[in-house]
Amino acid sequence: MMPEKESKPLVLLVAIDFESESTVALDTAVALARRAPPAVVHAIHVVEPLLSTTVTPLASVDFQRQARAQLELLISRQHLEGVVIPHVHIGTPGGIIVRISESLRADIIVIGTHGRKGLDRLLVGSVAELVVREALCSVLVARERRPESDVGNESNTSASGSAKPAIPE
Repeated sequence: MMPEKESKPLVLLVAIDFESESTVALDTAVALARRAPPAVVHAIHVVEPLLSTTVTPLASVDFQRQARAQLELLISRQHLEGVVIPHVHIGTPGGIIVRISESLRADIIVIGTHGRKGLDRLLVGSVAELVVREALCSVLVARERRPESDVGNESNTSASGSAKPAIPE
């Protein structure tokens, strides 16, 4: 009889921008992790560099510190301390998410989408789209689950008051 081989944990990286779509992505990543143990969930927030020449590098560090506190608060409010590992970086979100996914050897990136269309999408761009194109691993674009009758109805929340995850627990 051969000894059981220890399985490599599933590594998930979830992108957080503090919009409701990223909360759905976080809930979805945690639900996936709970369905496929062992798993590790990393949450990443990327602080975009400031373009102003009057802003000092110290200001960027302060924004990064504030973002870390906000990410840790989100994790705490969702009761995910010890379940989700926070990461905060400065840079262009899509590129940083892809780079960190590679360094973590992520199996899956979970990212929310704003669902912008037309001119808004052209002007703002799509971090999710860039990540889907550039990532070396699978990417799950999470959306809030809505029955057709609820489209446009903002009351589609879970019992905890947050948006329902794309994958039910």
